[in-house]
Amino acid sequence: LTSSGDTDGERDRYAVGVEFRVPILDTLTANIAGRWDKYDDITAVDDAMTHQLGLEWRPFSNLLLRGSYATSFRAPDMQLVYAQGAASYSTIIDEYACRSGEYLGQTTGPRTREQCEADTGDVTRYQTQSRIAGNPLLKEEEGESWGYGFVWDIMESMSLSVDYYRVRLEDKASQLTSAYILENEANCRLGVKRDGSPFEQGADSTFCQNIYAMITRTDAPGTALDGRLQGLNTAYINTAFQEVSGVDANFKYRIDTDRMGRFALDLGYTIRLTDKSKQFEDDELVDYRDAWDYDPRSRVRGSLGWSYNDWNVNLFGTRLGANQNWAETGRLKPYITYNLQVAHQFTPDTKVEFTVVN
Repeated sequence: LTSSGDTDGERDRYAVGVEFRVPILDTLTANIAGRWDKYDDITAVDDAMTHQLGLEWRPFSNLLLRGSYATSFRAPDMQLVYAQGAASYSTIIDEYACRSGEYLGQTTGPRTREQCEADTGDVTRYQTQSRIAGNPLLKEEEGESWGYGFVWDIMESMSLSVDYYRVRLEDKASQLTSAYILENEANCRLGVKRDGSPFEQGADSTFCQNIYAMITRTDAPGTALDGRLQGLNTAYINTAFQEVSGVDANFKYRIDTDRMGRFALDLGYTIRLTDKSKQFEDDELVDYRDAWDYDPRSRVRGSLGWSYNDWNVNLFGTRLGANQNWAETGRLKPYITYNLQVAHQFTPDTKVEFTVVN
């Protein structure tokens, strides 16, 4: 057994920041900010300067146009650096054994991974241990972000805001999956990819040596267990690149009446337009928004409230857009939930609430 162990570490952190709001014209204002961060621990992360510039322009009293650019810096979480290690067990496809056709002295003949995965009784499909521990060689995550949009006061008590955002991150800390490690072990050892095309990394390349180091196989010549996967080290690494863009919108309306009380409507909408990433510098940049993405592409949140004298009623709903199913064969339908709350203040000291959740 491998437990999570006693994880401990030390880090000293210092930071200083400054912000300025600078009126340029009566209708134009600049927001300027700068920040310095210093990290002192066992990693190579040292210090970083980040900055932000934003502009606000009011061509009319009820219309605000805004835009901003900012850089970001984030040191790896202490758990990702100092964790002593934890283990779990899961069923894997021994892809090298599957595609080579050699497993535990049995000659099954070369097959595709899909064929080995489809057969639940395949000899190359079995459980193995996955281990993960902290990586003190992790670098800091750096990024850039852009945003622009507007806020429009349509009328008294009614407003609309729409903003576009784009965030680019480099060297984000992420975990290698067992499927990725096993696929590339087979590519390195066989010299070809799943589709039969030549693999760009040689068997003795630094990349392949790193992949081999993450895999432990049983060394027991002459026994039935020789060559069996004994463990995988699904290590944390710095992801090469990730970029996400989208739009956020919000609509608010309030109305007060003499006879029917106060009504309030609040609607929020966000949608991801792109979700691009690659794990290594030489990988192809893939947009996962419409591909194998398990996160909803859009989200709608809304509330409708009413208050009158001692009564308060609020209906709140959330709609999560379509996302990929676990089998990666199609997309799930949007998921919608509602909450309802009714409250009455009987006396200054007594209030009763009735709530329905989801």
